[in-house]
Amino acid sequence: MASRRLDKKDCDPAHCPIEVALEVIGGMWKVIVVRELLTGTKRYSELHRGLRHATHKMLAQQLRQLERDGIINRKVYPQVPPKVEYSLTPLGLALGPLLDSMGDWGQRVIDRRRPGGRIKAGRAATRSDADPSRAQALGLRQRSQSGASPRESR
Repeated sequence: MASRRLDKKDCDPAHCPIEVALEVIGGMWKVIVVRELLTGTKRYSELHRGLRHATHKMLAQQLRQLERDGIINRKVYPQVPPKVEYSLTPLGLALGPLLDSMGDWGQRVIDRRRPGGRIKAGRAATRSDADPSRAQALGLRQRSQSGASPRESR
């Protein structure tokens, strides 16, 4: 499905390289699966341990999509119990430099969020923090100097 922003451009979603790339690696866990496989072939259980919060259903779904798109290989060994290994194809290995760049960018964001950076540690500043009338309009409680909400300090 094409995004609305493409309706205004002369870019067919089937031929727009960024749209295609996001379609292939844009799933919830796909980039993390590729990151895990960049270190070598892994069995399903090893991948699942590396993706602590992914459900079995979601991981299986993402693996099937990555296999369909030619990013990973799935090798099934004919034995009992079944043994399945996943590895990256040459197309999947080509994602390594992209993930390195994403990691560098992510580290810059993390550094910015640390104390002394432009964004406070723990959360990003919002417009409502800077504009008390906006906070009231949004129904947010404001904290007094003591840290108590206006209701608590009455």
